Amino acid sequence: MSTENYNSGAFVTPVLKLDADHSVTAFNEAARYFFDFHFQIKICPNLKFSDLLKSDKEIIAKKVELALSGSFQRHGFPINNQLYEFQFTPLLKEKGEPEISISITPVKNSSSNFLGFLEGQNGFFRSLEYDRQLYRNLFEYNPDAVYSFDLEGNFVDVNASSADLAGTSIENLLSMNFLPLIPPEDQERVLKNFEKAKQGEFIKYRTGFINLKNQRKILSVTNFPIVYQDKIVGVYGIAKDITSSVQAQEQIRLSEEKYRSLFDYNPLPLWVVDRDELKFLSVNKAAIELYGYSEAEFLKMSVKDLWAPNQENEIQKVVRENQDSYFKLEVRHLKKDGSLIYVEVKSNPINLNGMLARVSLVKDITAKVEAERKLMESEKRFKSLIQEGSDVISILDTNLKYSFISPASLNVFGMAPEEMIGTSFKEHITPEDLPELVDLLSRMDREKRIQLPPYRIIDKKGKFRWLETIVTNLNEDPTIHGLVLNSRDITPFMEQKEKLLESLERYNIVAKATSDLITDYDIRTHSMKFSDTIYEMFGYSRDEVQENGCWWQEKIHPDDLKEIRPLIDEMHQNRKKKLTIEYRFKCADGTYKHIQDRSFLILNDKGEPQRIIASMQDITERKRHLIAIEEHNERLKEIAWTQSHVVRAPLAKVMGLVDLLKNYKNDLENVDEILENILTSSYELDKIIRKIAVKTEKEL
Repeated sequence: MSTENYNSGAFVTPVLKLDADHSVTAFNEAARYFFDFHFQIKICPNLKFSDLLKSDKEIIAKKVELALSGSFQRHGFPINNQLYEFQFTPLLKEKGEPEISISITPVKNSSSNFLGFLEGQNGFFRSLEYDRQLYRNLFEYNPDAVYSFDLEGNFVDVNASSADLAGTSIENLLSMNFLPLIPPEDQERVLKNFEKAKQGEFIKYRTGFINLKNQRKILSVTNFPIVYQDKIVGVYGIAKDITSSVQAQEQIRLSEEKYRSLFDYNPLPLWVVDRDELKFLSVNKAAIELYGYSEAEFLKMSVKDLWAPNQENEIQKVVRENQDSYFKLEVRHLKKDGSLIYVEVKSNPINLNGMLARVSLVKDITAKVEAERKLMESEKRFKSLIQEGSDVISILDTNLKYSFISPASLNVFGMAPEEMIGTSFKEHITPEDLPELVDLLSRMDREKRIQLPPYRIIDKKGKFRWLETIVTNLNEDPTIHGLVLNSRDITPFMEQKEKLLESLERYNIVAKATSDLITDYDIRTHSMKFSDTIYEMFGYSRDEVQENGCWWQEKIHPDDLKEIRPLIDEMHQNRKKKLTIEYRFKCADGTYKHIQDRSFLILNDKGEPQRIIASMQDITERKRHLIAIEEHNERLKEIAWTQSHVVRAPLAKVMGLVDLLKNYKNDLENVDEILENILTSSYELDKIIRKIAVKTEKEL
């Protein structure tokens, strides 16, 4: 019988085990209870067996010695008007010091008067007559089967328990041999043990048994020789029906195997630790895989070695307060590689082979904790957006009444949420905008989400405010069950838009009135906006005009682009506010028009160039007039040259001839000839002057 069986509490019969020094080495719960109840003595290991008794200590010590030497012994012991039999059974050991087991069983039908008489007779227990009488009583009333064989294996003497076990009467059993009661598969082994007992050995073994009612049982059998006058004359036997015990032990074994299988192959980490130091006693494969430690490494560690910093006091408190009870807690553990994980530990107290221990189921909840953390952060962000955001978040029920509205309602409607809840969406909308909004909301049973056009609400002070709203249908969501409105106050934007529209209207009027082309060039994006004048001025259709600076530059005459590009770059670099340039711009028909470009540079808050607003005027006709004037002037220059050169030749002749007549007339012999020449030159001069007059008249 193993130490585990003594300690397991599986036996209802008190059982102890003693070593060669008469010291208790193991006991079951029944023995603990027996000595505590009858003698008020706490049994514990290493206690001398004689210290458990109040009387008969010398006889008991002698019985123990005889049993340690290999002889089965019995002793009757009256306790509180009940007779108990102490059976001292040697335990077979191949090596080491001898050991015995002591079982204590009550004797059935013991007479209280007889026990009282025995108690009253001082010293009677030690008499030989009493020992014989006691042996007979124990034989007849023993709950186990007690019998004796002759050397052939025939029953010689049996008690009532033997007959009950065999399923027959005492008389019938005494006429039988024991072998027919043994199953065929066990007969050879039982016969060998019977032979050993006949040779003088003390034999204890287990065997199958089939009684005369064909009931199968399992027996624990003890055989030892009957010696008379130094001669073995038979075999004495004690058989205990251990069928229920074996079946229970088998169930325990199967349960243990099942537990071991569940323990070893459980997908979740499992471990067993002692309750005091929390040192690992056993770990399963899942724990090894999760934490990265080998089984050998685990068995040198304590659970405390897994605890992440700054939580020891909290964990120790839970463990201390639930020393002998179940507890569950969430903790942070460190794996072998140093990584941190969150785990949920469920721990139950157990008794493991007499040791106080705990079995713990560990679940890795790192992903869950991270998800909860992210969810919490998301909820905080959502709460911040709802509670502190400038947008108004609201829920309308099926009657378009507010069932929820965020605190931003105070800034937009001038009303706190509690004032708004229960009021109708309709009563806050201007009459002009209400019909269109109600019509759109009526379609929400067919659409998941719509965006309402900008509309006006009337706040608590009676002022108009513009809202822009996205409506989402969450009627099917049990947590919402309504329409969710996300509304943004766009009053400043709408006011600015109105001003911008007015400004654009004025801009268009001015542009039309001046017939100038107005452009808006964004330096950062290179986008370029044009007034409608561009289509009339250059003949392009709307599809042909590209709203970017590259398209515009491509239409500038290449010769002119080379000249004006440095001027434009200088404007950007030197932050020059104004620039006036002229260039030729290509029309849709391929011809060029002369443009006067008056540009104005707009800077941003940092003083960087941002936009160029330009007014462009078609100066083609003016250019043509200037060209004509220049050509006219060239012709006038030609006339003037003619006057200064052609007219001067005949005039010089006339002047020279007149000078001769004036100064040398007395010396001249050909005066008439000279006068004739003067007349001829005068005619030439007159002709030239007439020609100049005609040409001049044509030019003018």
